[in-house]
Amino acid sequence: MARRNAICAWWPAGNRAANSLSSSAWRRASSGGQRERLEQLGITPLVPALKPEAEEPGKVSTTTSLSAFERGVVALARYKARTGSVTVPRGHVETLPDGSEVKLGVWIMNQKGRRAKLTAERLAALAALGLGWAR
Repeated sequence: MARRNAICAWWPAGNRAANSLSSSAWRRASSGGQRERLEQLGITPLVPALKPEAEEPGKVSTTTSLSAFERGVVALARYKARTGSVTVPRGHVETLPDGSEVKLGVWIMNQKGRRAKLTAERLAALAALGLGWAR
């Protein structure tokens, strides 16, 4: 562990990222016992890997299998149900039922900026929620 501390001495103590690897780096560390050696050093994946066997059989997660667009639509629908409006401040972050977050204000601005490239189905979904520019 002393060697690890010497390597990461510049990193602030107690920072979770100092002892974590990104999900893609963790997946690449699969051959020759690399994961085991990393775990012995106290290095874990930044986002814990999903364990399908831990989920209830037959239960489908509502947000983990959705595309980014679909997650944004779910977040906007939740925001509208809670506030009665689709006027979202740019900095607003909406938390979904699975605990993940959507930067809803930024997502809406991005959709508006690329509305000419959105499919008719996506525009219809946004218009159904009350976004006037999507009509």
